[in-house]
Formats: sequence, structure tokens, C-alpha cells
Amino acid sequence: MFVGSHKPRKDPPYYIAYLGTCKLHHINPTWLADVLTRISYNRKKDIGQLLPHNWISQQK
Repeated sequence: MFVGSHKPRKDPPYYIAYLGTCKLHHINPTWLADVLTRISYNRKKDIGQLLPHNWISQQK
């Protein structure tokens, strides 16, 4: 999403693209926020739980 730069983009098209991609794949946009908070303390063997399709099934 931010290839080639470490600066966060403030352009609405990037956010629209992200939300559109989430919608296309039936992923709740809060997935990324949840994953970013959980990834640092998640065990290596359990990292698969953070994949979008596994995350969705955990939310139900």
C-alpha cells in the first residue's frame, strides 16, 4: 500500500482502495487494526489465526 515510502499517505484514494479491497473480499476493515494490535504478542505457530479468512470465523 505504501511501497517505496515510510510516510503514511493522507490521500483519500488509498483509504478508499483499502476499504474497497476489504469489501471485495468480505473482510471487515477493522481486521487490520485488530491484527496490528495482536501480531506482536501472538505466538509464531498461531499466526494463521490472523489471516482474514480465519479472523472472520473467529468473529462469529
